Amino acid sequence: MKKLKDIIKKYNPERIFTHSSADIHPDHRAVNSIVNKTLDSFKNDIKVFTFDVWNPLTMNKTNYPILYTDITDSFKTKLKALKVIKSQKFVIFQLMPWIYLRALINGLNNNCKYAERFYQVR
Repeated sequence: MKKLKDIIKKYNPERIFTHSSADIHPDHRAVNSIVNKTLDSFKNDIKVFTFDVWNPLTMNKTNYPILYTDITDSFKTKLKALKVIKSQKFVIFQLMPWIYLRALINGLNNNCKYAERFYQVR
């Protein structure tokens, strides 16, 4: 956590994007926990947004503010990056239709081709 704290001090971000505490992967939940525990030691209010990359089901976070970001220009890069993770090749193959569908639906609802949805949890 010290290294993360040093990075946050160095860059002083306004926002941090991390995995959800409800993510199905235990490592992703651990990242969320470390980010939040580290931020507890800061006096400033850094906004924290979560995303649900691996879970094709919609997160039940209706009480949190939602941020949509146009990812049209970077969507192909996102897909290439996901395919690089060789240990997750089978999982990515299964999720690819959901990744496209969610990006398209989020884009249609936000006047762009592809969009990503984030939940402000802090």
